[in-house]
Amino acid sequence: MNKKYSLKNATIEKCLSHLDMLDSDAKTKQIVYMYMAELYRKAFDEGVKCGQKSMKLEACEK
Repeated sequence: MNKKYSLKNATIEKCLSHLDMLDSDAKTKQIVYMYMAELYRKAFDEGVKCGQKSMKLEACEK
């Protein structure tokens, strides 16, 4: 299991456990999960893009 995957799951699981404490229904949990997973994907993709830009700048400076 890689770090990216476990970190994502830990965050989502924590959120879902809080929804359990609030007695949220299954549909609400599903919607929250879908949005959290999408936010994670977007943030990860943005981080990759920034990393690629940074690597290109470093290559240009050498």
